[in-house]
Amino acid sequence: MEIMNKQNKRWKEFVCRLLEGLNFRKENGKHVWNCDHTHNKSMSILKEMEDVDIAKTMEYFKSNGARCCSCEIMMNIDARD
Repeated sequence: MEIMNKQNKRWKEFVCRLLEGLNFRKENGKHVWNCDHTHNKSMSILKEMEDVDIAKTMEYFKSNGARCCSCEIMMNIDARD
């Protein structure tokens, strides 16, 4: 089982699926998305991807700025260099 993080070879796949799941889009020149203020969407995607240690991945997300919800993964983890 692997941890999903930026070094994981499947990170881009995860991010693409999360962007789609959160319906990131541009409206009236602004970026908008649908967030339910939980990690449900990211956890669902991780389950679908298989062979991911979800508990350890969630620890990674929470300790790197995604404490409350899935959209924070995009804003606070993926956006970092």
